Amino acid sequence: MYQWLVNHQDPETGLVLSVEEDVEIIRKWAFIYDQSLAVNALLLFNDTQSAQKILNFFQRNLREPFQGFVNAYYAD
Repeated sequence: MYQWLVNHQDPETGLVLSVEEDVEIIRKWAFIYDQSLAVNALLLFNDTQSAQKILNFFQRNLREPFQGFVNAYYAD
């Protein structure tokens, strides 16, 4: 599982792809719930650097006033 997460993490955004297949409508999407699971899994594998990349994405995308996050982002 760890290797899959690392292999599917976008090097620029830090997000992990939610769908591996090339399904056009959700191609290269990263759902927020999947990102939370990825952070937890990466931390269980002691990979704080990869987990931090995901968290940094959300910190960069904070807007004032905070009204929450959207359900999905483009991973690339």
